[in-house]
Amino acid sequence: MKIVYVNPFYTEGMGYIENCLPKAMAKRGHEVHLITSTGKAYFNYPMYKATYEKFFGPPIEEAGKYNLHGNVTHHRLEFLLIHNAFYFKGLRKVLDEIRPDIVHMWEVISPYTIQFFFLRRKYKYIVYTSNHLVLSVIKIHNEWSSWFSPMKYLWILSKVLPGKLFQGAYRRCYAVTRDAKFIAEKYMGVPPGKCVITPLGTDTDVFRPEEDKTRIIRLKESLGFEKDDFIVLYTGRFTYSKNPLVCAQAVDLLQEKGFSKIKGLFVGAGDQKKEIEECRACKVIDLVMYSQLPQYYQIADVGAWPMQESTSILDASATALPVIVNETLPAADMFKSNGLTYKPGNQEDLAAKILQLYSDEELRLKLGKEGQRKMNEEFSWDRIAKEREQDYLQDLGKSKE
Repeated sequence: MKIVYVNPFYTEGMGYIENCLPKAMAKRGHEVHLITSTGKAYFNYPMYKATYEKFFGPPIEEAGKYNLHGNVTHHRLEFLLIHNAFYFKGLRKVLDEIRPDIVHMWEVISPYTIQFFFLRRKYKYIVYTSNHLVLSVIKIHNEWSSWFSPMKYLWILSKVLPGKLFQGAYRRCYAVTRDAKFIAEKYMGVPPGKCVITPLGTDTDVFRPEEDKTRIIRLKESLGFEKDDFIVLYTGRFTYSKNPLVCAQAVDLLQEKGFSKIKGLFVGAGDQKKEIEECRACKVIDLVMYSQLPQYYQIADVGAWPMQESTSILDASATALPVIVNETLPAADMFKSNGLTYKPGNQEDLAAKILQLYSDEELRLKLGKEGQRKMNEEFSWDRIAKEREQDYLQDLGKSKE
């Protein structure tokens, strides 16, 4: 099959779906293309220059064709931004070259998805969409009950009505969680019969436990930890919506109570960095490339993501790291077999859950082992690619009948 994946932006060296699924699908022998804008992830965020540029380079790359992973062709296209939504320039020329069988986009309705909807009749490809927005990050959910919300009526005009108009243009919408499915159906016009839940994944070839205990000790000591320190890890953006500061405050509280061996390790960047560094026994490491992340999961004893969902939770679980997540997340049930939940924003409750895992090694190892099993069997990108391949082939077969 000739498969095209579409995303508004792309940054090499990150662990997002646009980096992982095309690679996994190409491993299965298909001709895979990725179409994106010239922008990198977060390129139009005010924080990009201060937070990301020194790690990932300038926010905009040159348009052109590039090779990824040795088996994926990446097409960067010039673009227009329409109210923060993308429209691709030169799309017809690229599709003339590829002549795809499948086009799979990671949004439901946007100017660029409408471009692909209109062009499908000319190029005869099958279209799939996705929704990765969850309730913890979407603001419109809180505005929906108001009769006087300009945001609500703008959303209806730009998302709901176009979503209903074009619901016949794609075969299926893949939602990453139950609440993402709810959002797709209620706020994006996706028919319930077309929306299926399929989770994001993790690269189990990259994220796995480290068997060499000596190497773990060496890395811990190189970072300033002692070999018997109990490390609580957070990776990702240090933003107030993610709120890793709560995790640092929980470690600080445990230090105050005399648990001197419990320490925090924070890998990432963002507005909360200074406040995290001010907490006792909390070390901050700047953003690192995706390929460098596994070593930090491997030396940790527990991972904590205090507020929103993150693919880092999957990566941590794949390395047999028990996790602690916000109990109000609709996806929290997904991690109950390999972690604990806590009351969001409550540093005392988070500290209590960290202490529970610190005090019970048997529970910690049990949860970690279950997380690794679950990631390998249910959440690996290779498994997801195989499942997606079956959908594509089945629908292609039907289209030719």
